[in-house]
Amino acid sequence: MSNDLLQHRARNYPYERAPHSFLFDGGQIQPLPNGVDNMLDGKHPVLAFGSNAAPEQLQRKYRDWPDVSFVVTKATLQDYDVVYSAHLTSYGAVPATLAPSPDTVLQTWITWLDDEQLAHMHTTEMGPGEVDKGGGADVNYAYGYLQDVVLTIEDVVEPVASVGVYLSNYGALALTENPLAFSRIEAANRVFDARDKLDVLQAVRDRLAPDLDLEEFIVAIVEEPASRSSWGAELKATAHALEFPDFVRLVP
Repeated sequence: MSNDLLQHRARNYPYERAPHSFLFDGGQIQPLPNGVDNMLDGKHPVLAFGSNAAPEQLQRKYRDWPDVSFVVTKATLQDYDVVYSAHLTSYGAVPATLAPSPDTVLQTWITWLDDEQLAHMHTTEMGPGEVDKGGGADVNYAYGYLQDVVLTIEDVVEPVASVGVYLSNYGALALTENPLAFSRIEAANRVFDARDKLDVLQAVRDRLAPDLDLEEFIVAIVEEPASRSSWGAELKATAHALEFPDFVRLVP
């Protein structure tokens, strides 16, 4: 990976969203066809609140799937917000997790995945084989269902009462007294302070590796797994716990 791409992936998470719902087809973004509800039968609705809503991330995750095709719809979710998780990704970003947030209305997305597509998404979130092995100490996310959600889905007639979601196993990043929301992700009635992704990445650098400039810090996260693990442990030790009484954990 070139340094330019390495820096882009860390600095620009969670990446650009499309302006509308779309069909992700063979790596391309297509308009939704007529009768989209019929295309959703038997599919798993999965909340895409972080990078999984971005076409460029979906292209990376399904680059070896030339015939992949699934619907991605815009949605609003009540009583939740998107905050920074207390860990670092292998590509150098401080990633997202969901947090309960009474009265907040989150602008979000839903990916509609079949069984194979969902199983592959699990490997990108939890690592190859972690579902079968039951997970481990370094599995960043758990997958399950949020029950009794208030979810309005664009271009979809039939409502859903529960939605699949990946939640951080470590809680929310604790740079301040409360979790910090992603300023780049839109929400109404937000109760958490919102911060820019680059400001948060720099603040994490200041805490963990003040002798490195930001570019060096990102390279170290990506290319030095031992450093990433050590720094991640420091973030996890001070994380804000997040409680999800309506979450039914499935894997790992």
